[in-house]
Amino acid sequence: MILHLTKKLADKLKLSPVSEAAADEFYSWRANYVQEHGFRFVVFMNDASRFTVIINEAKAEKLKKLPEVFVKTLRVVPVGLRNFLKSSPTLNMRTMSI
Repeated sequence: MILHLTKKLADKLKLSPVSEAAADEFYSWRANYVQEHGFRFVVFMNDASRFTVIINEAKAEKLKKLPEVFVKTLRVVPVGLRNFLKSSPTLNMRTMSI
């Protein structure tokens, strides 16, 4: 998996830029740091699907282990999404594949 960081996030993590590695778009993600109204987020977007994952409360201790936090969140998202879709009265699960 490849994470392409924006300059803002790379500066926040104190990382220097490296040359872009070629990767399958499915395993390639863009990551940006956003701070608005006192809230801090890291927003990840998959290059192939544009699927977005948001890590909230992105403070120093979370940023130090950002790759691990991202992978852990990515593993939890399908389960949470499946549970949400099952509980939604307006969606027909028989027509959806997850």
